[in-house]
Amino acid sequence: MFKYCPGARSIVNPRIIITKCPHCGGEIEFFEYETEITCWHCGRTVRRNPSESCIFWCNAAIDCIKNLKELKVISEDVADNLINLVKKYRESKS
Repeated sequence: MFKYCPGARSIVNPRIIITKCPHCGGEIEFFEYETEITCWHCGRTVRRNPSESCIFWCNAAIDCIKNLKELKVISEDVADNLINLVKKYRESKS
């Protein structure tokens, strides 16, 4: 039996994606669930296409994220950021 949905792996133990800022060429890091960050070298916003993650297709994503927060598997800040990301993604698809 699982403690939580096996699809939540990218939330609980996210891969780190290292790439270059398209504005300044500085090295930047995204967690795989992040689609937008501020480059710490030049301060500009950098966007990327989302990785395939359950939070983008699962109807229970927000409830799952809240559950992971309650279980203290992820922090409150991470949970809030993920919930906002899910909401923004769903709004962009409607």
